[in-house]
Amino acid sequence: MNRFVTLGAAVVLQIGVMKPQAEVDHTTFVGYAKPSSGGGSVTVSSAGELISAAQSSGGRTIKINGSISNALIVCSSNKHFIGVGTGAKLTQSSFLIKDASDIIIQNITMNYPYPGEVKGSDHDNDVIHIEGSSSRIWIDHCELYNNYDDVKKDDYDGLIDLKKGCRQVTISWNYIHDAWKTSLIGYSDKDNSSDWQISMHHNLFNNVHSRVPSIRGGVASVFNNYYLLIPETAINSRQGAKVYCEKNYFDGVGSGKEEDLGYDEGPIGTYYSDNIGFWNSVDNYYVNCKGNQPTNSESTTDYKPSFMDGKTVIPVADVPEAIKEFAGIIGKTKKLKYPEPTRTIRTPQIVTKNRRATSSATYTILGMKILSGRASPANAVHGVSITKENGKSIVRLNVAH
Repeated sequence: MNRFVTLGAAVVLQIGVMKPQAEVDHTTFVGYAKPSSGGGSVTVSSAGELISAAQSSGGRTIKINGSISNALIVCSSNKHFIGVGTGAKLTQSSFLIKDASDIIIQNITMNYPYPGEVKGSDHDNDVIHIEGSSSRIWIDHCELYNNYDDVKKDDYDGLIDLKKGCRQVTISWNYIHDAWKTSLIGYSDKDNSSDWQISMHHNLFNNVHSRVPSIRGGVASVFNNYYLLIPETAINSRQGAKVYCEKNYFDGVGSGKEEDLGYDEGPIGTYYSDNIGFWNSVDNYYVNCKGNQPTNSESTTDYKPSFMDGKTVIPVADVPEAIKEFAGIIGKTKKLKYPEPTRTIRTPQIVTKNRRATSSATYTILGMKILSGRASPANAVHGVSITKENGKSIVRLNVAH
């Protein structure tokens, strides 16, 4: 689609709005260790059937059909939970994964945790709670939410919380929204295990307050996530944690509030702990953000997980559209909340076939600003041509939007 805007009597700007060009693979596992379940399959449609299947011995694929409520799902090892179609939903229900391994949770909508008492665990009424020696856990293509706008901070606990040293957890391609507490890794500064190995990629985080994630100790890989309207902090690396952050798109993230123990509240930093954490920032993009927004040169560690070597990630300019299309339940409509727009486009210096084209002015068009200067990956100008037509200079920009 092309848009024409007259900038003056002699200049017309043509904007071609581009769709994401990257090939999007949203089915392949990427993380520290892939789980496997094996065994036969069973379809469940009630809380009792689901609870029984989750606790059964041996490997099993458990297909969830329709809506189920008030289920505390205590998982034994080697289980693959997958929703049938777009209508699998768990309400006021929780997964408790304690000292269990090889668990996959896919294609399920989950809202509000199990409200009852949970004995023998530090569950704290999380929607998904993982603790102890649990390992090889994969949460993929799910939708999780509580409530954010109409409740107090402590009315609900986390959507996905990890405690007491569990490892090799992958959280990918999920739509996570409307919550005060999103994903806490380590429940206190004493729970700062060096065993944490967390991969969090291609998720859509929208209208959540903070903890996306908050990690104490260990290592994490956080890439190609779309952070949209996060009022306080997003990635919080604490207690010596090392977080690899690549090509995440932050829109409307951070309060900018000065934080006594760390950096100003923003997209990436270390907050609320005496013992700081670290990050390796690679080609992240920030728009409408406040607080700490580290560039590549402002990284505080060189940590990079080996599984990222040779891995092709989505160009950051393509992240919003790719994630909106493929994250969460495929085919299910998302109702997103956006920050107040103050979007800018910074045009790069581009060498065309015949000349170097640079803009020396600032233009406001279609509610957006086109600025000369540094190239930015999102809303970036991917091509420039300048021609004379009927006595006017025609400036054509292809903009990834």
